[in-house]
Amino acid sequence: MPKNPKKVFTRKDAEDLMRRRSKRARVILPEDITELEENVFAGCTKLVSITIPESVSKIGASAFEDCINLESVRMSENIKSIGDSAFASCKMLSEVVIPSGVTRIEDYTFSGCELLKDVTFPNKLKSIGDYAFIGCTSLTLDSLPNSVKEIGNHAFEGCTSLVGGTFLPINIKRLGKSVFVGCSSISSMQLPCTIREIPDYTFDGCTSLSEFVFSSSIERIGKFAFNDCISISEITFPKNIKEVDNYAFKGCKKLSHIIFEGVSFSIGKNTFKDVYRPEILVPKASKCFVTEHGGCYYPTIDRK
Repeated sequence: MPKNPKKVFTRKDAEDLMRRRSKRARVILPEDITELEENVFAGCTKLVSITIPESVSKIGASAFEDCINLESVRMSENIKSIGDSAFASCKMLSEVVIPSGVTRIEDYTFSGCELLKDVTFPNKLKSIGDYAFIGCTSLTLDSLPNSVKEIGNHAFEGCTSLVGGTFLPINIKRLGKSVFVGCSSISSMQLPCTIREIPDYTFDGCTSLSEFVFSSSIERIGKFAFNDCISISEITFPKNIKEVDNYAFKGCKKLSHIIFEGVSFSIGKNTFKDVYRPEILVPKASKCFVTEHGGCYYPTIDRK
C-alpha cells in the first residue's frame, strides 16, 4: 500500500505486490490510490491483466511499457492523463477503452502493440501524439472522434491493417509528417476540407491506395507525400493548390492521368520521378512553374 501523502502507487509498491504473485498475475489495484508512478510496472512479464480503480486520475509515463504478456486493461473512467509510452510494446494487448476524460493520447502511448485491434476513443479527444500507434499492425479503425483536431508525426506508421476511407475527423486541422507511412492496406482516403497541407511522407508506401480525394482547400503537398503509392492511377489537383514539393509522387508507377485545375502553382524537383510518361492537363491560363522535370516528368504539358 502506498504510504506517501499523494497516494501515488510507486515502483516499489508494484515490486512488493508482484513478488507475491504467480507467473500469470491478474492484479486489481487498491481503491485509495490516486496516481500510478512513471515506470511503475514497466517490464513486468508476470502481469496478464490489470484493473485500475476509480480513485486513479493519472497514469505515469511508461507505466506498463514492455509488459509483454499484458492482455487486459480496465481503466478508471476518472483518468484524465495517460503518460508517454504508458502501454508501449504491450505485445499481447488486443483491446483498449480510453477513459472519457482523456483529451490527448501522448507520444508513443501504444507504440509497438502488435495485437492491438480495437480502440474505443473518448468523444472529447483533441489530439493524438507523435508515434502514438506506430507499429500497431493489427489496428483497425472505423473512425476517429470529430473532436480530434491534430494527429502527430508518425502516429499510425506501420499500421498495416488500417483500410482508410473517411475515418479522419471532419474538424481536423493538422496532420503531422509520416502519419500513414507503410499503411499498406489503406485503399482509399478522403481528406476533410479543414486540411490545407499534406506534409512530407504522409502516405509513403501506402501500396494499396488507389482512390484519393483532395479537398478543395489543399494548398501544399509535401516531399515524398505519396512516394511508392503504386496503385494510384489518376490525380486531380484542386484550384487552390500552390505547391507540389520534391518527389511527392515518386514511384507511383500506375499514375497515368494528372489534372491541375488551378492556374498558378509550382512543381518541385522530380515530383513525378519513376512515373512513365503521365498525361498532364493544366488550364490554358496556367502559370505552372516547373523547377526541374527530372525522371520521366516531361516539359511538354497538354493544355485543357
